[in-house]
Amino acid sequence: MSSIANIQMKWVTEITHVIENEYFVDEQRIGPYSFWHHKHFITPISGGVEAEDKVGYELPLGLLGKIMNQLIIQKKLNEIFSYRKDKLTSLFGSYNQ
Repeated sequence: MSSIANIQMKWVTEITHVIENEYFVDEQRIGPYSFWHHKHFITPISGGVEAEDKVGYELPLGLLGKIMNQLIIQKKLNEIFSYRKDKLTSLFGSYNQ
């Protein structure tokens, strides 16, 4: 289960593409988005790996979905990925250190 704006919803993704030591892709099968495509890049660097995300998504509900994206969703996604980056850096360090 996942939540957006404190609304619980089922969210299922499927790993659809894997290129070892380069990237993998997850795509939503059940969930809040009309379209969700998340590509996780993995780049070997000295002492570890660097992770980078590219996300493409669309919301349902036409104009209402676009308004929700501007007011809530885009900010929440930025918070999630910022937290993830900070957590990975705290666990594994940064290549800039």
